Amino acid sequence: MNNKLFRTAAALVIILSSLSVSLYSQDLVYSQFLNAPLVLNPAMTGNINGNHRASLIHRNQWSNALGQDSYKSTSLAFDTRLKGKDSDYFGVGVLGTIERAGALDFSVNKFAIVGSYSKTLFQNEKVCHSFQAGIDLAIVNRSIDTLNARWPSQHDGSGGFDPTLPGGIVENTSFLHGDIGLGLMWSSNFSNGASFNIGASFNHINEPNVSFLGNEANLQSRTTIHGSFNYPASSLLTIGPSFMFQKQSNHEDAYYGLLSSWSLSNDSQSFLELGFWINDDIGTTTISDNYVIYGAYNFNRIKLGYSYIIEGQFQSDDSFEIFLQYTFDTDSKLCGR
Repeated sequence: MNNKLFRTAAALVIILSSLSVSLYSQDLVYSQFLNAPLVLNPAMTGNINGNHRASLIHRNQWSNALGQDSYKSTSLAFDTRLKGKDSDYFGVGVLGTIERAGALDFSVNKFAIVGSYSKTLFQNEKVCHSFQAGIDLAIVNRSIDTLNARWPSQHDGSGGFDPTLPGGIVENTSFLHGDIGLGLMWSSNFSNGASFNIGASFNHINEPNVSFLGNEANLQSRTTIHGSFNYPASSLLTIGPSFMFQKQSNHEDAYYGLLSSWSLSNDSQSFLELGFWINDDIGTTTISDNYVIYGAYNFNRIKLGYSYIIEGQFQSDDSFEIFLQYTFDTDSKLCGR
């Protein structure tokens, strides 16, 4: 498929998916889901080895084929951990996300206040088990620019479009709606450096109306289940499998893979992360799996990461993500660490 046909097809897909009576689109998903905890699960707010955390992650998808119309997503997050009774804590944070898609500049801008509470259930000198619950309260702006829209009624019969012909009518080109999410997580930290967590988040539980046409088109709720395990194989190497499964309406997909962390200094202030994940579109035989290659460098409180996503369905065009994080006061540790 050449770029011109791809761009035209993408524009039509955006029109149909954005303006249809029923909208069952998949939400934003970062391949670096472990580096986007507030996006993944509000229960992870404040779950940091430090007092505060600031992070930025950016995704650019299909840039070779779509050029400046490629799908771009950016999330900026800040969260803090407030001490509670004993090893318990409150997590408080803010999350801002900007999404842009296609020639019609379809955009979703989200600002959320997120919070969590962590309750220590058992703790001794060898292990700490805790349970976290969180909430995500967001205001979302959705907008679309119909100036460059090409409607089926404007097709001239020769493979082109005549913009003088009447097109579709969009009642609301920009509107606001609320969005609510909840999350739960279990965490276990061991004195030998091993750790384990498993969680679930529930997004769009209020199923807001996201129609541009003035009719009822509710955004379907989404359930995410995720988990990770880290084991210190040696004083220099930590390995950890991780997974994420998502279901939204009839769409299901999963990420599963392995992350390794290589210490570059005796004081563990500098280390390198290398990882590989498979993104499986479950139940679909026409879409190939995607493959994620990941690397990150940590120095003291700063972490810089990059992932390259090999798109199975569009082999001529892949995607990438970049990530930056700064952790404040790394001497403040979670229980068991």
